Amino acid sequence: MDNESQGSESREPGASSASPAFARWRPSARSLGLPIVVFVCMAAVVMVTGPLVYRHEAADVRARQGRELVAIRDLNAAEISRWMADERVGAEAAGANPVLS
Repeated sequence: MDNESQGSESREPGASSASPAFARWRPSARSLGLPIVVFVCMAAVVMVTGPLVYRHEAADVRARQGRELVAIRDLNAAEISRWMADERVGAEAAGANPVLS
């Protein structure tokens, strides 16, 4: 019986003594075309959407930092107002005291 009738044909020419487990599969140029096209398309999508997403996120970060700075400004202003009111009360108490005036 020959090798073809037993189903043990080789994938490489000239390697008739090699077993199918050691046979190497060689991709054709056509079978490599689809992965290359998919890779190029995905790279193009990343190159187009990357800067757009970056600009959007950068604007969001700037807006968030602006809101934080406004909140800090308002808290500092309220703290200074409380401090000034407390100092006025102390100054008025000292001015109303006949021993200190």
